[in-house]
Amino acid sequence: MKAPGYDNARALLVERGEGPEGLTRVMIDHSIMTCVSREAPTHRAGRLFVPLRFWMPYGFWTEADGTKVLFSRDYCPLWRVQEGRAPVRDDPDRDVKFVKQEWYFDEGSFRGPVDTVMSRGFEILREHRVVSLPRLVEWFPECLATGRWISDLKRWPGGPEMVRAG
Repeated sequence: MKAPGYDNARALLVERGEGPEGLTRVMIDHSIMTCVSREAPTHRAGRLFVPLRFWMPYGFWTEADGTKVLFSRDYCPLWRVQEGRAPVRDDPDRDVKFVKQEWYFDEGSFRGPVDTVMSRGFEILREHRVVSLPRLVEWFPECLATGRWISDLKRWPGGPEMVRAG
């Protein structure tokens, strides 16, 4: 990204506007945003991009039985972690009944330099023996295709039933 305040932000094109001043929508690590076409990224072959908010643990909940549930910045369960067992990919829509909540990041540090954030995220994943992608990553294509964000697709407890593709 070449937009002010987003220097070198990782981004993926959602919809390109016409001409250098056309309104363009891009998905960055933290949201979908609008910029002008000249600020949008050009494709770099061979570079995989999945926004951090689809796979990076932001914190964890502890359930009554001691199970840890790593959750995303959008408070979607990512993995269930139990002592002596392999981590299990969790349902991003699951309503977790927790007794304790802790965070690995605060909003400021999570939006910090991407290399620093990713390094800390990989450290967290190694610490919990996580070697799989969370089920939340499966929402990525729909978010990209529809221009909606994670919070638009999540089935919030007590909220209206959301219909998703697939």
